[in-house]
Amino acid sequence: MSLFRTKDWWRASVAGGGEEEECDGLAFCAANLDNDPSGDPKVAVGTLGGVLRVYAPRESERADGEVQLGPTSHANSEDSVIEVQLDYPILQLEAGYFSPDCETCLAVLHPRLLAVYALVYSGSAQDLQEVSLQRLYEHKLERSAANMCCGPFGRAATDTQDNQGELEAICVQVRQQKIPSLSISRSCPFSRLTRARLRPQVPGRPA
Repeated sequence: MSLFRTKDWWRASVAGGGEEEECDGLAFCAANLDNDPSGDPKVAVGTLGGVLRVYAPRESERADGEVQLGPTSHANSEDSVIEVQLDYPILQLEAGYFSPDCETCLAVLHPRLLAVYALVYSGSAQDLQEVSLQRLYEHKLERSAANMCCGPFGRAATDTQDNQGELEAICVQVRQQKIPSLSISRSCPFSRLTRARLRPQVPGRPA
């Protein structure tokens, strides 16, 4: 018997054409994707149909000002930051310092493409600002991608959020005996062909 229980704090449902959308288990991330000064995290979700959605979850309030928790705490139009139809299925999403042009970027892994984006605001008045998805750079993959991971990869890790130190690198694993890209910003300096076939594995699951 557990002393704890869970409650729905926020949820989002997608209504579209009667067709259910499918998502990969890695096509999800949470971070301050729009680089808001408040630091509030946003939730990004990608689908195998190529739809990228970014939400800014907030607590719902009743008319009496009380915070409303439970199944009725659905997302509304104000919670949606952006919804974009991309050209290819989305396999995985990662957030990090991948470009000197943006503190927090969004890396999107497609079957044959790795693209890095930034959420950009335009407009003068805060209430009238529009959000757009700006592609910073991309790397085409010679083989079908399986997954990716990011980090310093042997370089000294620094607090990139405060001092804009070393850029994070992105490593992509493909399904055909190769790790093709250790991507650092717009360059791809490292590629290694392995003798044995690599077995793609979802983090947290047994091999």
